[in-house]
Amino acid sequence: MEHETKRELLEQALDLLCKVAGRDITIFLPEDKAEQTPYLKREIIKTTEAIKNG
Repeated sequence: MEHETKRELLEQALDLLCKVAGRDITIFLPEDKAEQTPYLKREIIKTTEAIKNG
């Protein structure tokens, strides 16, 4: 349950950051649950870099 909540919060954070950055993306999470959180974190970092550089 905790893993699911963390993932959901990361998804929400990414969604909000994408709106700020004007980044229109669709996320397809990896099937491997162990890879989902790292994937979301990488996308969050990409988006924050876009905000910082934009």
